[in-house]
Amino acid sequence: MNRTPLFRKRLVRTVIIMLFLISILPSVGSLSREYNTKDMLLQQNKVLYNNDTTPPVTTISFIPPEPTSPNGWYMYASFVLNATDDSSGVYTTRYRIGAGPWKYYLLQVNIVASDKDLVIEYFSIDAAGNIEPVKNATINIDLLPPLINLNCTWEKIGDNRYVIIVVADCYDGLSGMQKVEFYLNGDLNGTVTGPGPEYVWTCDYEPGVTTWIKAVAYDNVGWTAEYTIIFPYSTQSRSSQKVIYLLPFQQCNNFFYNLITRGEIWINAH
Repeated sequence: MNRTPLFRKRLVRTVIIMLFLISILPSVGSLSREYNTKDMLLQQNKVLYNNDTTPPVTTISFIPPEPTSPNGWYMYASFVLNATDDSSGVYTTRYRIGAGPWKYYLLQVNIVASDKDLVIEYFSIDAAGNIEPVKNATINIDLLPPLINLNCTWEKIGDNRYVIIVVADCYDGLSGMQKVEFYLNGDLNGTVTGPGPEYVWTCDYEPGVTTWIKAVAYDNVGWTAEYTIIFPYSTQSRSSQKVIYLLPFQQCNNFFYNLITRGEIWINAH
């Protein structure tokens, strides 16, 4: 039996496969070189700068340089890292915020995390491969508004005299609460200061008149949250009347938090 044609087919197939492998080897090598360029460069620099045994020095600067509130808290902040190395030069600088991943530092970094004593770690490596010990800095930053909830009752204190008793429950777990402003029909009518969480305010109420009450809560860095109540009822004896709670909104960095769903309570007049 003549096996020559079969042998030739196998030979041709083998040659084609070899030519294909040879054609793609440069691409594979190029890709490998691309991924390993930095590591190879660092290894070469270690040989070139073998007399450099001193790591680089990195410093951090916050922007703004001082807290935005008197109690040591920032309302917003960013930071800049500056690394120097007088011998082989700085190869790379890395940082991480809190428990986040390590990142390469390129430009000014905006801090988007809120915390008390938020830790920022950083270090640099020079071209000789010397690694700087990790440094750290802490910052108190509050990017969030306070929480607010409003409740009210009213009492008859004389002939045709009534008062509304408003209780604002406010909380801020970061910079803390500063004050609550109370508005009556759009005008500022009273301010209660202190750490909270309860702020009590009263005002006269005229029966039969729709009354708008708004409370604005301030935390210690200046973020605010507000809650509005409308009294659309009269004070007829023993009648059940409705107090309407408008949806509260809290403002922070040009967007709004819708924190509490619409609620209603019923109050019995006496």
